Formats: sequence, C-alpha cells, structure tokens
Amino acid sequence: MRHATAVMIGPDDWYSSIGKETSDTSFRISALKRDDRITTVLAPSRYPEKIWSLLFPLSLTDTVFLNVDRIDRNLGETLIALDLAGMKKGRMNVADTVDRSMFASLVKGTVVEGYSDMDPDPATLREELLDIENGWPDGSTRIVIDQAFPVKGVGTVALGFVTSGTVRKHQDLFAFCSGQRTQVRSIQIHDRDHSEAPAGSRVGLALKNITPEDLPRGSLLSEEGSASSTDILDLSVRVSDYWKEPMEAGRRIHLWSSLQFVPAEVETAAVVKGSAGSGSTIRIRIRTESPIWTVDGQRFGLVHLDSGTFRYFAAGETI
Repeated sequence: MRHATAVMIGPDDWYSSIGKETSDTSFRISALKRDDRITTVLAPSRYPEKIWSLLFPLSLTDTVFLNVDRIDRNLGETLIALDLAGMKKGRMNVADTVDRSMFASLVKGTVVEGYSDMDPDPATLREELLDIENGWPDGSTRIVIDQAFPVKGVGTVALGFVTSGTVRKHQDLFAFCSGQRTQVRSIQIHDRDHSEAPAGSRVGLALKNITPEDLPRGSLLSEEGSASSTDILDLSVRVSDYWKEPMEAGRRIHLWSSLQFVPAEVETAAVVKGSAGSGSTIRIRIRTESPIWTVDGQRFGLVHLDSGTFRYFAAGETI
C-alpha cells in the first residue's frame, strides 16, 4: 500500500467536495483511496482565528494544493507561511475573479511562484491527489501525535502521522518529551488493522505502559536516543520581508515545529545579514516555557500572535 499526504488551502466548499471528512481536531483530515493507494488530505479548519491551524498541516507533508479565490490579508499571510516553511511542491488555481497581475506581484520571488497549474474540479483533483508522491525520509521511526485518549479494554490509543521510517506492531518506542517508554500493541490505518505502517500514514496506535497525559499534542514517538528534548534553542532564521520590528532580547513569541506550538522568549539576537528587521538573517537563542523535541535538520518557525501585520514572521534551523 502506498501512502501520501497533501494539504489543501482554499475555500471550505472546495475541500468538502473531494470526500468525507474523518476528523477535525487541530485541522481537517480526510482520506482518499484507490486500489493500493491512500492519500490523507489535510486542511486548516480554524484559520485565520488560529494561525497554528494553517501551520500544523504544512509540517506533515511536502505537497500543497492552493486554490485562490480572493486577495486579502489571509492570502498574504498564507503566502508568507508557504514561503517561510519551504513548501516548494505545489499545484495552484487562481480564480478568474482574481487580479492576475496583483497576484503575480505577491508571489514573485516566493516558492508559490513555481507552483504548476491545477484544475480545481473535484473529480480531477481527487485523481491528482491520489497520484502524488511524498519525499519521506528513511531512517528512524517517527510518529507525531495529534491526540491520545483512553479506550476501555484497550488502554491508551494515540492518533498521529508517521513522518519517517516504518512503525511496526510490538515495536518499542520512546515518548518525547514525557520520557516514557511504550510498546505498540496494535496499528490501525483508517480503521483497518495492519502489522506495520510506513511514512505518510495516518495511524491509530494502541500502546502499552503509557497514559494519554504522557502524549499531549505534538509529542513524538520514536526510538530512544533518536531525538532530544530541550528548552533552549540556538537558531539561524530568515526574517520575512514583511516583518518591520527589530528582533531583540526579551521579545515574547511562540515557537512552531511539527505539531509543537509553545510560548518562548528571545534571550539573545545577533544580525548576520541585513538589518535587524525585515529580510534579515539572525542568529538567536530562544528559551521555551516547556521542553520541545528536536531532530537533525528540523525546521522551526517564529510566530508573534499579537502582530499588527502577519503573525508567522521567521523560520530557520538549529546551529
């Protein structure tokens, strides 16, 4: 079975037209099936009120389907998010009612400029979604947890996304950041039992020796030693061209990575390239209010919830 994941960003009725929604916790989730292919389709459900509803799906795939029906502040913030998150693989439709020259000026120099044309017709779109291939990394098993809850007679069940490697029945795993060890009792993919689940799968895991409280949203299940937990990060970040404020010690922000979204404070900031504001490259040290997990090559985003312009303003990696 081949598994893939994509995110759709556009009008609500457009997303609803492709199939039945199976879940909506932090974002909308639906599944498309054809022969030996399953594509999990994600979409923001609480955006623009909650910026994380847009950001979380972007961390779970490398493929975007964008349907633009208007130019407004929300579109501007979405374009910035796609660019800062490095979402280079995309398909796009721009409605006839949208000013094409204005839209072209907005996406110039961003990853969105390279998106190919897309037919928004639901039947055509379903086939395109089922044909996508994600570039999932090999290596350690990683499952990012969306939610966990107790089930009578089963124990703790966790729902999440396999983002690397393969998870197998009876596999021993370690929970970051709670530090608890657990073992996989059973695996379900879209309500069917499986002995294993590859990267790209949306899974339900029955787990031993762990409680739902040990697995808050954003937790990582992986092999022990394959990730680390910390509350201090040294990052090199690129600041959005639209961010007009200096980055300085003491600034309160939120740190986003995967399904983690935690309050944090800038402890130090030094400009590497450009000025202290928009378009610059900055080295910063951040302290988070609670520990987060990290792995090699992981990207982080900086968010200012009270920004008067766009909330997601910088992104980068550890140094």
